This record gives sequence, C-alpha cells and structure tokens, in this order.
Amino acid sequence: MGRTVITIMTDLPERALLRLMTWLSPAFPVGAFSYSHGLERAIEEGLVGDRASLFGWLGELLQRGSAWNDAVLLAESWREAQAGDCGGTAELAEALAGSGERHMETMLQGDAFRQALIAWARAGEGHPNSRLAPSPSALSADTSPPEGGEDESGARRLSSPPGTGGDVSCEARRIRGSHGRAKSNAAEPGMPYSVAVGAAAAAGGIALEPALVAYLHAFVSNLVQAAVRLVPLGQSDGVAALAALEGTVLATAARAATSTLDDLGSAAFMSEIMAMRHETQYSRVFRS
Repeated sequence: MGRTVITIMTDLPERALLRLMTWLSPAFPVGAFSYSHGLERAIEEGLVGDRASLFGWLGELLQRGSAWNDAVLLAESWREAQAGDCGGTAELAEALAGSGERHMETMLQGDAFRQALIAWARAGEGHPNSRLAPSPSALSADTSPPEGGEDESGARRLSSPPGTGGDVSCEARRIRGSHGRAKSNAAEPGMPYSVAVGAAAAAGGIALEPALVAYLHAFVSNLVQAAVRLVPLGQSDGVAALAALEGTVLATAARAATSTLDDLGSAAFMSEIMAMRHETQYSRVFRS
C-alpha cells in the first residue's frame, strides 16, 4: 500500500514558526482554558447544543463579532510595533470589552502572555533578536526606562521590534495601562490579549497573516474545547467543527491583515448578551 505524503507550505522561518506554535498553543500559560467567552451561558440557554449550532456561533464571532475585532486590533498592534509607534490600540481594545468578564478575559490573558514572554528575553540575553518581551524590571511598578532606552541585556523592549528605532516610552505607557497608573501587580494588567500577541509577533519576526491565522485558530479551538465539556459534545464533533471553520478562519485572517481601525465593529449581539448574563449565572465552570 502506498503512503500519502502531506506537504505544508509556509513562508515563516523555522524559528518564527516555532515561536508562533508555542505562544498560541494550549500549553502556553495564559489561562485560556478557564474562559468560555459567554459560550457557557449560550449553552445553558439552549442557543448552542450540537455541532451545527456551535459552528454557526463561532462563525459569527469570526466574521462579525469579537473575534473579528480582536483580529483587527492584533493587526494594528503588529503594525504599530513594526513602526515603533505607541498609538492607542491597547486603550481602544480595552474600551471595546463589552462586559466585566470580557474585560477580565482579555486583560488577564494579555498580562499572562507578556509575563510568559520573559522566558525568551532571558534565554536570549545579549542576542540581537531577544527583543520579545519587556525586561523583568519593566513589569515592576517602576516603569522609568533605563539610560539609553535598553534593558539589562541590551535588548530593546517590546515596543521596539527588530529593525526599528522605537520609543521606549511606549513600554511604560502600555504597562501603566489605560488608567495612567503604574502596574504594580497582576491585578492591574495593562495590555489586552490580542494587542499583546500582535506586538510580540512583530518583535519576534512573525509575519502578520500567519499570526492572525494562529490567533483565530487558538480562539475557536479553546471555545470548541469548552463546548466539548459543556454540551457535552463528542471529540469527533469538536474536531469536525474545527475542520469546518478552517475556511472562515483563513478568510477572516486575510481580511484583517489589510484592515484598519475603521473596520472595527461587531454585530454578534447575542454573544455580547450571553457574556453579560454569564456574570450572574449561578452554577458555572468557566470564568467568562
């Protein structure tokens, strides 16, 4: 019997591809498994109860809901990081969180993502490509940049990706968050998840569209896994939903790669309502 050989084509260098798979894998410590993005409430109210309804729910989020907005914000953050521009994407992304739990979900994951990136900065101290995360000292309450705008290892901070000059004050702004106060602990995260991923992807040499594809795939994969637990949905149905969503993920990523902030907008009202109602749900498994 012959064997079928599947060849996967990618324009990403091996190191960039490896980083992308690691940063958006379920094993990366951002706590994604504890959030359902309001899906738990939708299942409770009977809006999602099988593979077909799950496919429809996630497809709406990707095409015209919160996942679409996340993709637009990720792309804008990536471009800002490439240009060394502070911009206001982090503040805008935070303001677009439509409920308390949505805000918690994006801000805590963003904070955890950035702190986990310190491992790359430490592993590559002194290496010219170790510009992936703020230095450990940058996560403390003191956000004043060291003399010369560089951290202890000589690597520029997250706001200055390879090949750009960057403005070291951007890092202080992002750590302080939209409330203008220094971040002194994990209870005051300063960068939404999609914005953090976009900035890190640019700093890590990852092209925009692959970063968008990976982010959106991780988003729907996490919600499919939540549905497998809650509906309950069989593993085979969960995988089938992911397979059916491939085209939507790719199309959304391609559209977001050429988007601007003018393209922001959500029409997935029921998802927003479910996220709000989840806050008062008596018995629940997930934090959102």
